[in-house]
Amino acid sequence: MDRYSNYIAVRRGYFITEAGSGDDPVSTSGTGEATSSMAGGSPPTEKEWELIHKFRSRVEDVLDTDDKRSAHFLLRWIRARDENLDKAEAMLRNSMKWRKENDMDSVLNKPLDPFIKDTYPYYTEGHDYEGHPVREVHSGAWDMRKAIDAGKETEFQDFVNHFFESIMVAIRESGNLKGDGGGSSDWPHTQFIYICDWEDYSYAQLINLKAVQALLKFASQYEAHYPEILYKVYFVNCPAIMPLFLKLLKPLLAPKTYSKIHIYGTNREEWEPILRGMMDPDKLWTRLGGNRVVPRTKF
Repeated sequence: MDRYSNYIAVRRGYFITEAGSGDDPVSTSGTGEATSSMAGGSPPTEKEWELIHKFRSRVEDVLDTDDKRSAHFLLRWIRARDENLDKAEAMLRNSMKWRKENDMDSVLNKPLDPFIKDTYPYYTEGHDYEGHPVREVHSGAWDMRKAIDAGKETEFQDFVNHFFESIMVAIRESGNLKGDGGGSSDWPHTQFIYICDWEDYSYAQLINLKAVQALLKFASQYEAHYPEILYKVYFVNCPAIMPLFLKLLKPLLAPKTYSKIHIYGTNREEWEPILRGMMDPDKLWTRLGGNRVVPRTKF
């Protein structure tokens, strides 16, 4: 059954028992049991260095910038396809074609629609103690129905593109990109941390087909065009309906991506110490347990 068949099951009320059956590895009442090797951001192994050189020679015709020719860029695609160079090449070429068709290199130079900016804010402030950029979003307040009702679906897609391209800038700026240095000290940060506050997310939002599709667009675009840039994800203040949303999200994500999601409910004692312990509390939003009253960086 595909994800939209699953979605219809939710709408018809047949999904509650399945969602609460305990067969999902991540639950809203959990304490972040989901784990990951986090290998996506680690330096290449000896074997991976060999694959990087082979891969670069295969796709050099579409590598039009120094960043795209770099080892850390190429390694993302290799790892995303489990070291299968044929699949990695197909993935990369499809993505480069998509970037050209959508003029992605110019996305950050174009103004976003004012309605979208005001309705769907996100915040980037500092890094964790290991140097990964941290992005904070009040996801529960991102009511996708507003964009749809306003006829702003195209503008929202522009926003999604901007969202990911700005993340790439933050990642590049977070580490000293030193080319193809083989030592771990030369290997840059290539991933970020995503904190989603799901307070205010409602069942009415979940059962709106177009609204859910718009929200899931982030997952599908990540997997297709921004592989291996995610270090960890924290879902906090998750409502009781979160297992239903996860049933729709899971098929869109690679298993190793899904394993990076740590899910917490509304008990702040479970997740506040974790967020405060991973980064300077003065850089963390107050609604997430930090000391920063007003986010200084918006878009």
